[in-house]
Amino acid sequence: ATCPQFAQREFSFTLENDVYRRYLSFSNHIEFEKELIKMCPEKIDKDHKILSAAQFYPIKHELVFDIDMTDYDHVRFCCRFPMEIIDRVLHQYFGFEHRLWIYSGRRRVHCWVCDQTARELQSSIRQVIVEHLTAITNGKDSTKRVTLYSPLHPSLQRAREIVLSEFGGYACLEQDFLIDDQRIERFIRLVPDDNILFE
Repeated sequence: ATCPQFAQREFSFTLENDVYRRYLSFSNHIEFEKELIKMCPEKIDKDHKILSAAQFYPIKHELVFDIDMTDYDHVRFCCRFPMEIIDRVLHQYFGFEHRLWIYSGRRRVHCWVCDQTARELQSSIRQVIVEHLTAITNGKDSTKRVTLYSPLHPSLQRAREIVLSEFGGYACLEQDFLIDDQRIERFIRLVPDDNILFE
């Protein structure tokens, strides 16, 4: 059966020769299927908003996290940790059950939180969740050390546990993240305590 909100979803199709069709909506899944067969899109995108047909403004939308992997170029060898940390915090701390991770191609990953409660969140609450998950705010321009104080905030403590549980095997062995002098120097610049460098 078609979800009652299906007709309020906005779709876009990318057709052959990069023809882009936006603002598509369908009354039900049968109408959607017919249009798929007719247009045969190479790519389908679904907006995360649920729109009011009359005024065409969002009345609900998923909580979506867009991770631009270029933000992690300076530590690209272990960029899966942010995904695991976000997923665990969303589930264990905020209680969201329905999380969909999508690799959108190129260098972007999206997490769609589809719980009913998530879709009804106000913008101010969404901002609080984002701030809760934010430790570094300047992304790919981040070359500075990050100073963390003890005791760590519970969210940072959880992130630390995730990283420590896999860092040795994944980052050090599989990814060989200290493979050359450039990476070693970059890593040393991120160590917050100068005394540790000489131990």
